Amino acid sequence: MEKLFFICLSIFLVSCAGSQQTAGISDSSAPSNTNVIFVHTDLDAKSAYKKVAQTLQTRGYTFRSTDETLKTISTEFTGVSQRWGVDNTFVRIGANIQNESNSKIAIRGWWKTLENEDTETGQTIKKFGQNSSPARNAWKEMYQVANSLGDSLSFQTN
Repeated sequence: MEKLFFICLSIFLVSCAGSQQTAGISDSSAPSNTNVIFVHTDLDAKSAYKKVAQTLQTRGYTFRSTDETLKTISTEFTGVSQRWGVDNTFVRIGANIQNESNSKIAIRGWWKTLENEDTETGQTIKKFGQNSSPARNAWKEMYQVANSLGDSLSFQTN
């Protein structure tokens, strides 16, 4: 009976930790708790900046702030997943282009839900939570933004 208890407890704890692979995307190379995605490009900084801006606009984001000199873009919160036909998970993306040639694009993000929509900053997006949870939906969106900018990705956890 005691062995059965430990087996059940182990299964429960593993299922609560969340899957390494996010449903619908190929992110298994990103470790859990990743909170920054780097996109390695062969673009110069100006072209990378334009590509980030165009990609975010195409995905429905509006800009909170942009700085062409520092090569940074920050968006407003945008609904990325729905529950009962209403936007429930909101994501804000920040991008910073590094290096003048062969640019590296750092993608960070913040998320919030309807329950805490009056929060100005939201919570830091990281690879965490169960598939289809607000935290994982936010991660999925950030990963898809990064992946749409290029397929050479690296990851940072803090």
